[in-house]
Amino acid sequence: MKAHKAKKHHVEEEADSDEDADSDDSDADSDDGDSDDEQASADCDEDDEDCEQAAPAPKERVVQVAVAKTKLRSKPSKKGKSVHKVKKGVALVVVDEQKGWMLVEDKDSGEQGWIKKSEVWEPGARKPRTIDVTARLGFERMAQVFRSDGTGALSGYNIAAASAQVSLKVDYIQTYKANYLLGADVRYDYGKSTPGIRYQTDAAAADIPYQTHDVQAAALAGYDLHNKMGAAAYARLGYHYNMFQVANVGDFTKNLAHLPSETLAGVTVGIQAEAPHINEKIGAQLVADYMVMGKRAQTKGLEDGQVSSAKAAWASLQVTYQWKPDMSLDVGYQYEYAKTEWTGAAPASMRGTNSTEAARKDTSHALLLGLVKTW
Repeated sequence: MKAHKAKKHHVEEEADSDEDADSDDSDADSDDGDSDDEQASADCDEDDEDCEQAAPAPKERVVQVAVAKTKLRSKPSKKGKSVHKVKKGVALVVVDEQKGWMLVEDKDSGEQGWIKKSEVWEPGARKPRTIDVTARLGFERMAQVFRSDGTGALSGYNIAAASAQVSLKVDYIQTYKANYLLGADVRYDYGKSTPGIRYQTDAAAADIPYQTHDVQAAALAGYDLHNKMGAAAYARLGYHYNMFQVANVGDFTKNLAHLPSETLAGVTVGIQAEAPHINEKIGAQLVADYMVMGKRAQTKGLEDGQVSSAKAAWASLQVTYQWKPDMSLDVGYQYEYAKTEWTGAAPASMRGTNSTEAARKDTSHALLLGLVKTW
């Protein structure tokens, strides 16, 4: 606009200029049309009221209803008249907010009203309390490597087998003050071999079936990183119990390898990291635990040694997909490592290793698919 005013002023002062000059000016103006547009655009940046550029539309801020059902009210108060009812998971666009309240618009109905901040959840923000119940199905592949100073047939061996897996887990997390998180989790895994551990001698061969039972319980103390992914880091303190149960353990016509049933138990320490909202749909969790004081017990009469000590570690990675507001699908990988050492000959053991020192390394890899329900 300023450019046009300047031009008009110039014309008034140079009224006696010849037509050719005017023509040249006109041609120049035509050739420099783009420059004039750029100048006009630049002038718009100088807050010229007559030449405003349209500002980009602000990104919508969307929250979700976090309670089973509630009301939008006519004013930011419990005394406000109910103007609309909403249920858990409904998406609301934030229009305004006051202390403890938000003015929102229902994206589906277009209705507006006030809602308490404690009744909504914003992607990237953490709920005051969450309870997750997870059910998973999958399979596990395990392997054992046994070595000893014995001379018997079972003084050294490698075995491997697979099992179908079922896993149930409950997680509880509670916010504490502004930055801290407290919680606990409990997990139970059940495995059944398919078909079992293959063992063969010169005279016979058989598959030795087995079942596994794992229970892990842990207390968690964490720190909320307050970012848009909802990331948090935790320290873990827990207890792990594992049972490896051999079918027909005392029937050596079926249990050709004289494998013992076993238990492994001990206190665990660990770490956990999570980012439940990597984007709108995808999240992830990483957990690692280490057994600091483990002990392995075996079927009486089938021990590998007189005294045992065990170390073990577990690691798992879960990736989740937000299927519904309160339900997710996940895929997980679990790894387990254990090392057990035996000292001294086990009296009256029918293992037949004739050893005084023995050690075994156990590893397993599991792949699981699951469904997560959140409250």
